[in-house]
Amino acid sequence: MKEIDQIYPLTINDKIKLEKRKRNQVYSSINYLKSHSNKFDFFSSDSVKILRSANQLSKKFNQENIGSEFLLLAFFQSQIQLLKIFEKFDISSELIENYISTAYKKAEDLGQNSSFFSKLKKENILNSKIEYNFEVKNIIETCIENSYRFKTPVITSEILFLTLLENEKSSSGILLKKILKNDIQWNLLRYEILKKIHYQETTLQGSISKNFRYFAYLLKLELSDNKFEKLLSKNEFSFAIEAYRDLITSKILEVNIFQVLENEIKFSIRSNNFRTYSG
Repeated sequence: MKEIDQIYPLTINDKIKLEKRKRNQVYSSINYLKSHSNKFDFFSSDSVKILRSANQLSKKFNQENIGSEFLLLAFFQSQIQLLKIFEKFDISSELIENYISTAYKKAEDLGQNSSFFSKLKKENILNSKIEYNFEVKNIIETCIENSYRFKTPVITSEILFLTLLENEKSSSGILLKKILKNDIQWNLLRYEILKKIHYQETTLQGSISKNFRYFAYLLKLELSDNKFEKLLSKNEFSFAIEAYRDLITSKILEVNIFQVLENEIKFSIRSNNFRTYSG
């Protein structure tokens, strides 16, 4: 490139054009290599941990589906700052677990209490894939709508909890209403969560330019909510995002994206080439 520059010196406009092409190549490569084709790709690392914990909790209670009450209980399986807010409103894992245990105990009939049936049911649940019930599927879809509402592409643990709280007809919503006892406490808790979400977004968008927000949200997906909030509170936040962008850019430029595309096209052809020949 230096030899070419010496023979054919580039003008300022030519250099700007080359820089734009390079930037477009980097962004296109990132979009392809980190394509968010699954809705769960937009959940923060803490939100994903909560969803996974809910799966394990439903197995613990020998349930065939994951209900919203297990999502609520799963928040206490992670070390998140929301727990400090829960403590202020006397929301504890013991209260929620006692409610769940009592509710399912009442639902069991005499046949389900037999030792053989219980053992068989437990083995089936441990060996089978547990799915979300309709209530939780609806909550996940509402989380995505709430991300648009707060103008953020990342569904954090705060957005997930706010969705559970505002969905008052769900098992988790009914349970929270019982724990909070009155509408004043419910609204105060909602205000605390809204304030936290608003602070994160205004600080993020106010600290960096639009060109860096893409990388800030990529980093937000990778870090835990606690780590990202600590980073956000520091004066060096914009420098940290710039460093992260440079790191991502250098890594992307090392990838032969055309070779990756060629390999995936060949694999797709082999997988989908089901020709039938007449005899």
